[in-house]
Amino acid sequence: MVNIPPEIQIKSTIQPGSVYFFVEDTFDVNYPHFFVVINNNPLDDTIIFLVCSSSQIEKVKARRKNLPQTIVEISAAEYCGFSKDSIIDCNRVFKHSINELIDKLEKGN
Repeated sequence: MVNIPPEIQIKSTIQPGSVYFFVEDTFDVNYPHFFVVINNNPLDDTIIFLVCSSSQIEKVKARRKNLPQTIVEISAAEYCGFSKDSIIDCNRVFKHSINELIDKLEKGN
């Protein structure tokens, strides 16, 4: 098996719509979530903008009920990386650098 350095893994895969699975330090929980890259040109940008998916669809809808409906539902059939139907709240954007993503991969997060 070839051991590809984390920097090459991230830089060779990052593009609009790329999905990464990691622990978000700002969350109260210590388990990973799926994050989707929303930059048009992430390799050229200093900051990577990501949105988080959740399988708790009704909970997210309830939390957003009085706010603009900038949520996106994705079925497990539409994206094979999801084992459950999911929802993305596009109002909450997470900012990381590519180096932070590389660091998370290096640390196994």
